[in-house]
Amino acid sequence: MANVPCIIIVPEAQAEKLSIVFDAMGRGPNSFTRGRKVCAKDPGATFETAPTHRLMQDMSATAELETMWRLMAAGDAMPQVNWGDTPGITEGSAIAAAQSMSVFSVAGPMQTAWNAEAILAGQSLQFVPDPKI
Repeated sequence: MANVPCIIIVPEAQAEKLSIVFDAMGRGPNSFTRGRKVCAKDPGATFETAPTHRLMQDMSATAELETMWRLMAAGDAMPQVNWGDTPGITEGSAIAAAQSMSVFSVAGPMQTAWNAEAILAGQSLQFVPDPKI
């Protein structure tokens, strides 16, 4: 299985729900809540700018994962999640949250040049700047 690096961007309001889902899928806790903070494109943004989105990058994703994430974003159910063992979210709210995902990868139907900043710029977004040291 070859790796298919993926970037997924989600609205800040869905980051917690999708972190629970991705943890239940075995992708680790806090995939989005600890993901890179993203905001609307703004030359005046600072490290204190509130994020509007979160970005998660998975360099070890497979073609099967990429396909599954695209299906999730299209509103398909998530049979790989055992909802009885997943506290903090219902299947319905997980599916609704997943529909807010934007999935980008180096393969698949929507190939993307592998540059997170270019992907964000195409969405009129940017990283929230890091604090100056």
